[in-house]
This record gives sequence, structure tokens and C-alpha cells, in this order.
Amino acid sequence: MADITTFTGIPVTNSQGEEKYFDFEVGQEGEYGQYARITMDGCQLILDEHLAYVKGDLAEEWREPAIAKLILLLEVGLNRDGSFQ
Repeated sequence: MADITTFTGIPVTNSQGEEKYFDFEVGQEGEYGQYARITMDGCQLILDEHLAYVKGDLAEEWREPAIAKLILLLEVGLNRDGSFQ
């Protein structure tokens, strides 16, 4: 069984000040190994374990702020021993 952590309905603001709600999923699966999946309005962005682009159709203007929000969520969501809360 895969270990998956999800964050849903998280607000992200782009450089133009527009806010949308995103879902984030971090886990491990056969095709990508460790991965992050970011989704918004039917679009998605798949990142590898280094948070580098793998594939997706998420608009370019949302990629950087969404990845920055994911990093923040992961930093806040980690216990001192490195496991997810």
C-alpha cells in the first residue's frame, strides 16, 4: 500500500494577485517513485522527488507559486523525526 499525504483546498496566489484553491498529494508509486501531484480546476502538475517538472497541464503562471506552497506545507507538516503529522 502506498504512503500518500494529501492537502486539499489550499489557497495559492499567483504573481497577479489571483487566488485559486489547490489540492496537493505527495507519495510514492511505481511510475514516478517519490512524487508530488498538484491539481487545480481539472489541471495537474506532476513533480519528481526533487520537485522538478515531470509532466502536466497546469498553467505556467501557477507552477512556481504552487510549488512554493507545497514546500511550505511539507515544512510545516513534518515532525521533528521527519515523518508526516
